[in-house]
Amino acid sequence: MSSGFKKIIILYAWFITLVFNKNLLIYFFDNNAFLFQNVYFIVALFITIALVIKIFLFTFGQRYLLKPVTIFLLILSSIVYYFQDKFKVLVNEDIIISTFHTFLEGNVNELNELLTFNFIATVLVLGVLPSIFLIKIKINYPDNIFKEILQRGFIIGLCFGFFGLIVFSNYKNVSLIARKNEKINRVIIPTYTIASIKNLYKKYYLTPSEVKIFVKKATAVQDSKRNLMILVLGETARSDRFSLGGYERETNPKLKEIGVQFYKNVESCGTITAYSVPCIFYLDKYSSYSPAKAEYQQNVLDVINMAPNHKVIWLENNSSCKHVCDRIETLDYMNLKKAEYNPGQQDEHLIGETKKVLDKYNKEKNLLIVLHTMGSHGPRYHNRYPKEFEKFKPACNSNSPEKCESSILNNSYDNTIYYTDHVIAELIGLLKKYETQTNIGLFYVSDHGESLGENGIYLHGLPKSFAPKEQTHVPFIWWSNKLTAGKNEVIEDQLTFEDVPGKLLSFFNIKTEPELKLKNRIK
Repeated sequence: MSSGFKKIIILYAWFITLVFNKNLLIYFFDNNAFLFQNVYFIVALFITIALVIKIFLFTFGQRYLLKPVTIFLLILSSIVYYFQDKFKVLVNEDIIISTFHTFLEGNVNELNELLTFNFIATVLVLGVLPSIFLIKIKINYPDNIFKEILQRGFIIGLCFGFFGLIVFSNYKNVSLIARKNEKINRVIIPTYTIASIKNLYKKYYLTPSEVKIFVKKATAVQDSKRNLMILVLGETARSDRFSLGGYERETNPKLKEIGVQFYKNVESCGTITAYSVPCIFYLDKYSSYSPAKAEYQQNVLDVINMAPNHKVIWLENNSSCKHVCDRIETLDYMNLKKAEYNPGQQDEHLIGETKKVLDKYNKEKNLLIVLHTMGSHGPRYHNRYPKEFEKFKPACNSNSPEKCESSILNNSYDNTIYYTDHVIAELIGLLKKYETQTNIGLFYVSDHGESLGENGIYLHGLPKSFAPKEQTHVPFIWWSNKLTAGKNEVIEDQLTFEDVPGKLLSFFNIKTEPELKLKNRIK
């Protein structure tokens, strides 16, 4: 029996997609209604899975590797399918490491428990038999290797083109449904497990052995008062919704009364938290930034923390610090939510936690407290603020923003900014209690913005190169006890996250060896 390599790849890509992803279909419709847009999404997702496997095989399944690579996918998929189907276990990095250790340790009892009749039967029927069938097939390739390369390249290009067609022809619904089902990728076989293997390889074999150090010594010029700053990391807050900057709705009454500097033309370096948060504290060349680089480099928080009599503490109320706080003291409230808090806990509880930190450290340390807030995170905007802060009504109480009228959706989002105003004002109130003993300041920056239906786009995460300004224009807010009370200043300067590290070091009067050349256009 013989067949061309293209037919083999297409056949096995569809076999793996359709046979091993039954649970993906069940998972999706357990969490989503049987509506046209959801059917479109799941069909598009299955086509995408097949396209990804085809691209993988056309790329790595060269003449002498096509059969081994395909067999690897079949066996891996059958094993993952068994554990997912029988035990609802997702084969991720932790499972892979555990299994690897079991084999290395020769833990026969545990292996025997895993190697049940059902396990062996599943792997034989779905993995081994299709592999034997493949082994027996003679695969035909073009006589000319260059012709084969051209054919592979052409088909890979077609796959990418078809993917773009099915996604962008209905991008609005596809992007919204994908965000509402953000964990669905974990159910996809075999791509999630392969991604986990890749992450493990990166973690254990490609990770730099040491953190790249820019500063060997940090010293501070200390006056008679200690320095105390709270840095609030906002989430999904766009600049044009702050009345401090001219928005027609009064979303910042408390800060307006206090008097702050509002920087309205700040451009984020990304449109997702994982990309933007490390960028805010990045010390290397801004134009060369990437999260992978930032993870293994000293950041500005490390520098402040190394200065004598200085301390940095990170309070986490969002997804994670994205490795920014790996080397500083961190209080992670996300892990406490399951026991003590409701999902979507509002940021106000951080005020009390901040007071505890201030009481503990402020008398003896120059202190920087970083609060990573939930802010205006969508699509559940109505969960981000208490009911008493629902100033703009009616509010959208749906988890699907596209189902709400534009005005109602905007009400919900504006309520999150109104609540943020309250949280920041309360934190400033905390700081004022220490102003006789310390130089105090509060700095606010949002990681990225948010689309609220403009041009049919919702939420965030578009590549920055073509993301709308609603997703990239964010505010800076600066307050200190040296500003004139009640006086607000709107600053039109074009700034970026590159200005933040210099501002932080300047506030704490920190000098570095070697000297860092940092921008600081924040007054």
